[in-house]
Amino acid sequence: MGMLVVFFFKILEFILWGVFRSVFPRKTYRNNYRTLSDMEKVTYLERRRQFKGYKKGWLYFRCKEEGLLKAYKQMFKKESIKSIEAKKNE
Repeated sequence: MGMLVVFFFKILEFILWGVFRSVFPRKTYRNNYRTLSDMEKVTYLERRRQFKGYKKGWLYFRCKEEGLLKAYKQMFKKESIKSIEAKKNE
């Protein structure tokens, strides 16, 4: 008799766990790296580079590995143009 009660409680626990997880999904799956856009991935990697203290070349090669060079060039194009114009004006 006791085994039967435990069995039904386990089934009830399994059903309630499934309902609870479908209503309240885990937060880690919401902000997954894969779900980010290319520009968001590059900004994430740049913040990571600054936090870890890596050189700027690390970001370029990391973006190259992940196929984000187009977003990398688009993001840092403005900065490179500004630095070139600043050198010309000096």
